[in-house]
Amino acid sequence: MPHTMLKDEHWIRLRPILLELNIYDKGNLRNTVEGVLYRMRVGCPWRDLPPYFGKPNTVYKAYQGWFRSNKLIALFALLIKDSDLEWVFIDGTHIKAHQHSNGRNESMQGINKSVAGRATKIHLAVDAHGNPLTFILSDGTTHDVKVAPDLVDKVDLSDTEVLCAIKAMILMHYEPILNKQGRVITSLGDETLSPLMAVWNGTCIKYGT
Repeated sequence: MPHTMLKDEHWIRLRPILLELNIYDKGNLRNTVEGVLYRMRVGCPWRDLPPYFGKPNTVYKAYQGWFRSNKLIALFALLIKDSDLEWVFIDGTHIKAHQHSNGRNESMQGINKSVAGRATKIHLAVDAHGNPLTFILSDGTTHDVKVAPDLVDKVDLSDTEVLCAIKAMILMHYEPILNKQGRVITSLGDETLSPLMAVWNGTCIKYGT
């Protein structure tokens, strides 16, 4: 049996949310969701999914249907409700493109050639507990400074006391505004912020390929 991610207490909370999004409650729904999560985490081709999750084509079609109908984004929005926004962290990380990815429509996929090879970049905002709030994908050569304004604009900072980033220069567009509001700008080192990003990076390294 392959390693799965959803414990029973997770599924009890997740299943009603999926039904709220009009995702049909088939008998194998949990295995299908686990199959999608497994493929994201491991990065294997869909056809190589273990039989435990059901027919690979069934899992693939379910994923494609949820993606094209924006149900995955809607699920993300529901899962981040009631986030702790007292502290908000923003960061970016490079993700190398899979060795078997081809060169078609790379600009649409946020892939570009960098010094380290063909890569994309995830710009992410997380709450005080390290849970993701929003994200932007760009090609691997785009600097954080160019994306930070759009990333921060996607987060409601009305209840935020501290906005943190790897480098204070990322927040240069917001420093005058935040100072007037009595907010704090903090520059943290990589060793401080990286643990908060670890779970998200682990999920998306393979998803972005």
